Amino acid sequence: MEDIPSGCIDVTDLRYRSSPYPTLDCTVPGLSQEAFDRNWQPKATSLMCIDSVTRKYVIFRPLSASKSNAYTHTSTNEEREAALNSSSNTENNNPSEKVIPRAHEGKIVSSIAEMTQSKDADDNQTFIDWRRLSRERMAFGSATEFTMSRALYDPDVPKGRLDFRFTLAYVGSCTVTHRTEFFALGKGGSKVRLWSNTYQLVMVDKETRQPTKVPQWFLDEYQGRGCTNQPLVIRPFRKPSRTYCHPVLVQWSDTDEFGHATWSSYVHWAIDGLHAALLSRPTEGGSKTTDQQHQEAKSAGAVRRSDTPKRAGAVRGSNALRGITSGTLKRGLAKFQTCYFKECLEGERVEVHIWQEGEAEEVFCSILRAGEEVSQVKLVYFTDEDEEEEGF
Repeated sequence: MEDIPSGCIDVTDLRYRSSPYPTLDCTVPGLSQEAFDRNWQPKATSLMCIDSVTRKYVIFRPLSASKSNAYTHTSTNEEREAALNSSSNTENNNPSEKVIPRAHEGKIVSSIAEMTQSKDADDNQTFIDWRRLSRERMAFGSATEFTMSRALYDPDVPKGRLDFRFTLAYVGSCTVTHRTEFFALGKGGSKVRLWSNTYQLVMVDKETRQPTKVPQWFLDEYQGRGCTNQPLVIRPFRKPSRTYCHPVLVQWSDTDEFGHATWSSYVHWAIDGLHAALLSRPTEGGSKTTDQQHQEAKSAGAVRRSDTPKRAGAVRGSNALRGITSGTLKRGLAKFQTCYFKECLEGERVEVHIWQEGEAEEVFCSILRAGEEVSQVKLVYFTDEDEEEEGF
């Protein structure tokens, strides 16, 4: 794994709690100008990038003290929220919570690889012993579910610095599920959750590269200690015979340090495919705008250059989409789910199939490479009736 350049992330007020379930809280950089699209809405891919970098930082960062200390205190809901809303404290009387000393606050991780390969640090000094687990197993992200609140799209809610919470969610026989949450200071002065992510990983044997079981020592230590009693379940859907097909060539900028398409690239392609489908719709009266004509010419040229054959069943966006409009998209994403089946590499060509079934705010996406499905994405946008979620 490549080094993280100095200055990449500035994490402060990092604190660990072992009960009622393993949790890390800290303050992290939030959304910059690059995190917004042309309509000044936070981009889904930016949320995923912030989530991924922050999660990697805290899960590999050595804790300030060994977890061999006896943590027996059970926090109440009020205590858990107080920990989130409290300012930095130099002392902590909660025996289940460890505050990282101020000498370590704001230190930049120079290398995730350095942390995972360090021989000097005790294995027990990383969150949920992830460094030790990563030495024995590889982990493949199989599914993720992001849920956004209305506050994320409120321009009056500051998002430059966020509170982050990372919780062990569930441990199965072959999977480990994480839950992350990002909070900001709302209009009323209280914390509001901007978005959350439930992310499920499948353990993979380093030799055979096949799915394998979670090590017994990890099961003994963490199974049953997560914040939920069930894994992330996202039901697969069947691609219909008639869809809008959006061709994509996997670019270098779509890939990670291993040359594979990043987990956010699939969501990026799905959202671009949806916009392309909407753009292909005729305007009222049957004519097309100049932008539509330019886009179709550009897309047609791309298809010709790539020698991509026209797929049977590919239709115009007006036939594949039912009810969704550009106005729907302006309300913002309320949720998106992604399942990952296969890897994509730079230079490969994929087809992004877009369609709707029942609800006007729901869009389905199936991503194929050489006829084989590599990922599924479901996008759900806010409705006019959606109310702000309470009780963050």
